[in-house]
Amino acid sequence: MVVYWILFAVRFAAIAVVARYLAAALGALPALAAIATLATALGALGTVLLRTSPLGVVTWKNRTAGWLLPFCMVLGANQLPAMLASSVAVITVAAATGIGNGGHWLLTAAWTLDAIAAAFAWRAFRAHSPGSSGRRSVTRVLIAAFGLAGAGLVLLQLDRPGLAIAVAGGPPATVGAFSLAWILLLVTLGRNARWN
Repeated sequence: MVVYWILFAVRFAAIAVVARYLAAALGALPALAAIATLATALGALGTVLLRTSPLGVVTWKNRTAGWLLPFCMVLGANQLPAMLASSVAVITVAAATGIGNGGHWLLTAAWTLDAIAAAFAWRAFRAHSPGSSGRRSVTRVLIAAFGLAGAGLVLLQLDRPGLAIAVAGGPPATVGAFSLAWILLLVTLGRNARWN
């Protein structure tokens, strides 16, 4: 699962970089429209490949569909339309991140962290039943992720890129660092410990 989130970050950032250079050549809205259209077309091809692939057998179709639908697991749904929609939505957000970063790549990195937090929280949100305390907690994480990203955008518009990067990326980077340190602690020191 850790590998999935690392690949999520790499793909998200790569799409943002491509979108930035495409926007310089075509303009912001045409570049965003081109990327969303391409993502939809390739994602539709991926869903066709998955639909025609035999169940329980990993073939070239499954592997190809995994590249054509790079973010299909975000919604955590097994329905093909939902997988296509989630992948296209994340690709479009990634492209908008690259186009709207004002040339500040650390801000793109911060928004990538916010996107990972939102995607992770959305999967957890869907896993909890309505009205449960877990869903309420995850809802707060979702609101915080979108709020941090939005605050970064507002601060960038106010010509405060340094503060925008700190606000958008500081909290998720801090939480991520503590989580990684905790996992490393468990893996190294707690390997032979009894937890029951």
